[in-house]
Amino acid sequence: MLIISTAIATGEDTTGLVDFDLLMCAPHFIGDGTSLHQSTHELLCIVTSSKSDTELIEELGQAKDWRASLPPAYESRLSGPKSAIGKAAAKVNFLQMQGKEIGGHTFSRQQRGPKTTALIEHAFTKEQTVKILAHCKSNKVQADHVSRMMYTAVNLRSHLSPIDASTYWFLALTYYNIVLPSFLPASPAVFWHRARSAKAQTLRTTTSPYLVSRALQMSKTRGSRARGEPQPPPPAEALAPPAPSAALIGLSLIGNLDRTYVRASYPSSLELQSVTTASRLKPGGMLLLEHTFGEKLWLHLCWDEMGFEDGQVERFWEELKKAVEEYLC
Repeated sequence: MLIISTAIATGEDTTGLVDFDLLMCAPHFIGDGTSLHQSTHELLCIVTSSKSDTELIEELGQAKDWRASLPPAYESRLSGPKSAIGKAAAKVNFLQMQGKEIGGHTFSRQQRGPKTTALIEHAFTKEQTVKILAHCKSNKVQADHVSRMMYTAVNLRSHLSPIDASTYWFLALTYYNIVLPSFLPASPAVFWHRARSAKAQTLRTTTSPYLVSRALQMSKTRGSRARGEPQPPPPAEALAPPAPSAALIGLSLIGNLDRTYVRASYPSSLELQSVTTASRLKPGGMLLLEHTFGEKLWLHLCWDEMGFEDGQVERFWEELKKAVEEYLC
């Protein structure tokens, strides 16, 4: 869906520049954030192109099998275990991973009305961003390792088998949890130790030979749960009840968007000021997003403001910004 705003005169502008907001929307099942940002970049290239409307229409009208551009389901492009023993080992590994996901440290959820999605953002200055990246590097982590201590996604694009379709519109994600003790760090050394622990857990997940098989099993499990199908009971030998596994918050770590929105591709008259990413949430949902753009570190928080105690998320947001400035700047 493309929504285009109409410029409204608000007074004299000595620069001759006009502000526009461009809203791009897509259902998550056809692509991920990488797909949507790349598509937005290409749309901006078309809109600012020096080609005439006639030239663009001719280019669009060229013979093309559009159906061949549609990618197959990502599950069909992932190669899971073939042998019976390999499938059994993968299933055992998946169940073991589920048993290690210990959580339960969550916000107090209180659905006070129909879901109402709120979005707030904060950009650190270029100077602050340089300090943040330098501190992360000196402590042998990246900025996303500092915040990746909760529920987040893994990009599976490098594990997909090649296809003839040229499109980048496909979904290639699976999910995992970072599990860390829930206590306030007594010193910066403890904070950075936990960041390195998050990095180590991430590395074990992304380099595991079972990553693909876990992704396939996770896809089946999440699909079954979303359709409301009855879930298999726990094994009879499980004497103790399972540990709490609810995650504190979801994370979306998109990375450096300056590599996607290549400024040299646009005319000098176009200046991109900011990029915001959000996602549809279920009632009581919350998602923290992080990326760099314009050489700045950006944080976005998207949540159902009717799913939590009044003011609770706003207080968390203010303390989060203070924590970044205290430990990273």
